Amino acid sequence: MSLSSEMAHYADALKHPHCEWLRAHGGTEWPLLTAKGILGIGRAAIDPTGDRWGPDEAGALHFMVGVVEDGALVDIIAFSPDAPSRWALRTWNGTILGMDNVRRAQGAFPGEVVMLRMVGTPLEWIGDTTAACVIDGYSAQASAEIREVQSIDVPNSKLAQALRLQLTKPPRIPEINITKGRRHAA
Repeated sequence: MSLSSEMAHYADALKHPHCEWLRAHGGTEWPLLTAKGILGIGRAAIDPTGDRWGPDEAGALHFMVGVVEDGALVDIIAFSPDAPSRWALRTWNGTILGMDNVRRAQGAFPGEVVMLRMVGTPLEWIGDTTAACVIDGYSAQASAEIREVQSIDVPNSKLAQALRLQLTKPPRIPEINITKGRRHAA
């Protein structure tokens, strides 16, 4: 089953009581996401590391959020209604929820300041889809994307501190070896 088909399956399973739970917990923009087909619900099993998930009919119920980057569905996030601040990725191809908002902030004209709003969890993003949310643990790719933005707005000092810490980490530099040239006899 393709990622798009899988997301469509989860989107079809989303019912009114699930949406009411989202609304009660700050996920106010669920109508927009359901219209785009990138919000759903399904049963999943999270791997022991907590990083990946897979479909599992015997697994716990999770909200599913499609990760769209540059116009394509690249991943699906699963998070439990019981622990919305923890989530897992299906394929680990996604880096940022709201990548189009990052692109908009990156493409500001000289002299124009387009502030990027960052939130800390997918549930907070469901409440503010004009924001962005790093979902892959601040990979080098996600950090590079965010460094290209002129100005960032965050809702609290804890997220500001975590973001600053990640963005000021120096990039990993590989070990560089010098090998003496070999001479070949003719």
